[in-house]
Amino acid sequence: MDEIEQEETGNKHRDNIWPREVAIGRETRFHILLMKIKEETPDATELSNPRESFSLPFPFCGSRRPTDRFSWDREGRFLYYGREVFENVLSKVMKLGEYGYQELYISGSLGCGKSYLLGVLVCYLMKIGKRVVYAPDARWLDEECFRYLQDCLYLTFADDSQILQVLEKCQDLQDLQIFANDVAESGITMYIFLDQANALDDESTGRAPASVRAEVSLFLARFSYKHFLIQSASGNFKMADLARLAQENVAKMNGGLTEKEMAVWWEGTKVEKHVWSASFKESLEELTGRNPVLLHAAAAVIKWEVLESEPDTEPGQHESELLANICRCNAWEDVTARIYKYAWDYIASGGEMEQKRVFEVMEACVLEEEVSRADRAVLDNQYFSTKAGLGQCESGLARRAITAFLRRHAGGDLFVSQKWYNMIEYVGYNASVLGFFIEQVLLSTIQKEGMFLNGVNQQFKLVDTFDRIPENSDDSPVLYIPEAWNHRSIDAIIFSVSKIEGRQILTVWPIQIAINQHHRDSEVTFFADWKKFSVKTIGSTSYDEIRIVFLWIVEEPTTFPYKEESVPEKRRFTRGQTYVAPAYVRKVQSIASVSEKVGIKLAQARKNGEALVR
Repeated sequence: MDEIEQEETGNKHRDNIWPREVAIGRETRFHILLMKIKEETPDATELSNPRESFSLPFPFCGSRRPTDRFSWDREGRFLYYGREVFENVLSKVMKLGEYGYQELYISGSLGCGKSYLLGVLVCYLMKIGKRVVYAPDARWLDEECFRYLQDCLYLTFADDSQILQVLEKCQDLQDLQIFANDVAESGITMYIFLDQANALDDESTGRAPASVRAEVSLFLARFSYKHFLIQSASGNFKMADLARLAQENVAKMNGGLTEKEMAVWWEGTKVEKHVWSASFKESLEELTGRNPVLLHAAAAVIKWEVLESEPDTEPGQHESELLANICRCNAWEDVTARIYKYAWDYIASGGEMEQKRVFEVMEACVLEEEVSRADRAVLDNQYFSTKAGLGQCESGLARRAITAFLRRHAGGDLFVSQKWYNMIEYVGYNASVLGFFIEQVLLSTIQKEGMFLNGVNQQFKLVDTFDRIPENSDDSPVLYIPEAWNHRSIDAIIFSVSKIEGRQILTVWPIQIAINQHHRDSEVTFFADWKKFSVKTIGSTSYDEIRIVFLWIVEEPTTFPYKEESVPEKRRFTRGQTYVAPAYVRKVQSIASVSEKVGIKLAQARKNGEALVR
């Protein structure tokens, strides 16, 4: 075990420890923290109340704080918001020992708040007198197992000087194993919490070699043999998967905030002189899956954008632009990047046959179809997983990222199969999800069958999907479909070049598909970047005239707030800059006129949605 017992020396080993704590001394420092935890941790009922929030001492004094998952104030405290799931998970922990269960596996989607919940569970158990060993980052067990675990144990027994004297004499992992056995023999049961436990999986791509992870796992099995072991991880947690198959003790934390928790979040996101429309709230909740990490990132964008903008003259005036900006924040773009990387890594490991399998499983998760036991190995269980045997996406953002991946690599024809049409009919209860499926099917219909422009049915060449400003092509007409969701508030762009009386005319058709009202600022949002957009798309090509037709494809043109008209050039001053929007023509046509089949399915979806409401 020499390889995993090496320690770093000097100041480097004391990373992330507050200087004040070091100066006090080891035993005193741990004792002070334990007393604070016992005195300041609220009751379980309060910790389960979404309307309560608490600043709690972080229950760890070791040298390797998990800075990538927690935020602390200068006193080393972390902020916890009450979660309704707390009492359920606590109940599972308190039942350890019943029916022979000695272990509990907590797994779930990335960013759902497991680490914060685990930290609070540790505080509460310490409050009620349990002996808790808390390792907030199991990755360090792979690298400096002895020192890391010994630091955890100093807090566990900080108020028992006799046991501390025994612990102080431990020199290696074998001594710690004997220590754990002696503690059990004395009648004390430890609750051993390991967060980020998938770092110990033999299939993990962590920093430590597989042989080291295997040694650490074997040691932990022996160390925890007479105690309770609670392990938590996101995504493909092999040990939890095996336990689930064996019908052992597993707690899943997929999904996001509850209705009550979400209501509290919206109250905390109120901004003076701005009122969020119901459709905006629904869209943001669907996109985030109510995931706390994604919501936190969204809140930061909302507050920054709103503080920098003028008050709304009417509710929801700039919501489309705001949603587009939220989707471009780093935390959200990271979701797309992770999904793409996971899919390609899986495909690379298995070749062409695995590529087809990955496409099928991803599509099943978007459509919420059954995923066989064998195919569940493809799931990342962070962003797409199963529930009751059916595939699911953990958020609308993940759904869109998977769909963009499939559109680019599996082809647009995928989205005009009968099962995609059927999904339109089934999701009428949720306007945001309904809009997503209509958008995907319509775009593929336009790509495959063409559509009427200026009274002529035109076929298009799909040059490529794009995640930035597209470049105009010599081919005409050309259809571009954005890879990024709501790319500057449009769903597609058509470039069409024609010659009229010897004059070469370029017509640009930005297309927005909409079934609700939060897209109504799409024209303003799109034209805000017109100068940069036109330079990139038109480039050095010389046209005698450039025409712009902003095309709305909507459910019912007669009730749509914008009417067909010629819109003159406009200038607006925002955030210290002047934006010039060129003159353009607005056209509005119905979804049914583009695809009669989609129109029929949409009408049925509305009926189904109304039936559910009643």
